[in-house]
Amino acid sequence: RAGYNLPAIKAMLTLDFEDNVLTTFSVLQEEGTFVQPNTLEQKNYPKKFLNLNRRWRLHRPTFVALLKYTHLINQGYVSLAPSDDGGSGDWEGAWATIVTMHQDFPWIVSAVWDMKEELINTPPMYLDTEDLVTNRAMIEPGNNINHYYENTYFSLISETNYYTVHPGYERSQFLSEKAFKGIAYKHPFILLSTPGTLNCLTKIGYQTFDGLIDETYDTIENDGDRFKAILNETQRLCDLKETKLNKWLNQAKEVCDYNYNVLVNKKIFQHKLNYE
Repeated sequence: RAGYNLPAIKAMLTLDFEDNVLTTFSVLQEEGTFVQPNTLEQKNYPKKFLNLNRRWRLHRPTFVALLKYTHLINQGYVSLAPSDDGGSGDWEGAWATIVTMHQDFPWIVSAVWDMKEELINTPPMYLDTEDLVTNRAMIEPGNNINHYYENTYFSLISETNYYTVHPGYERSQFLSEKAFKGIAYKHPFILLSTPGTLNCLTKIGYQTFDGLIDETYDTIENDGDRFKAILNETQRLCDLKETKLNKWLNQAKEVCDYNYNVLVNKKIFQHKLNYE
């Protein structure tokens, strides 16, 4: 529009997913069909993290493969099974795509080559449901999922966008229901997303876990290096023991309670971007 001597079109960001999570959450609470999980208790944790995946966006099977390669997958509850987008559930096809699309990151290609047979023969990984076709972009009734939140102390949230390097992949920051579910369930998280996404959360009023989680991963433009940083921090968090873990749980609970209160008291879901 500048070429026509016209002012820029004014833009407004509408956070539909935040609004939708809060709306369904409030309705379920009023109906009495939502049971809030008891998260971050001082106890022995059989697993350390939760990683829920439905659609096989490239970064999700890639990250699950890297969790297997580093043996971190044994420390968490992970879902990844046939979904509704094309050939989802076909590890042979996913393996070939991971190799093809990560030529800029030889360590990833090397890792999945080393595990080719293991990955191709990976069975479906189900947790709370075997229905991974239905879009689950909302809080749902019942407490089938609570077990996984109560028996882990952080989530690895695989957001919709991740890559910055591949043409055809959206590199914009995008907050779906996944981050807001983590807030509603009072669960600390690492976001597998494009750099700067945590900054977007702070701009709309939430706190992140800076100081408890090394969040420098959110500043890393290189997609491969960001994977490495997230894996390293996942390992560090899994290794927390006794006194250090108890202190971490107490401090993380304060952030989770704060964010929960921000969410349940939200009234505004539209944000002006370039208004004077």
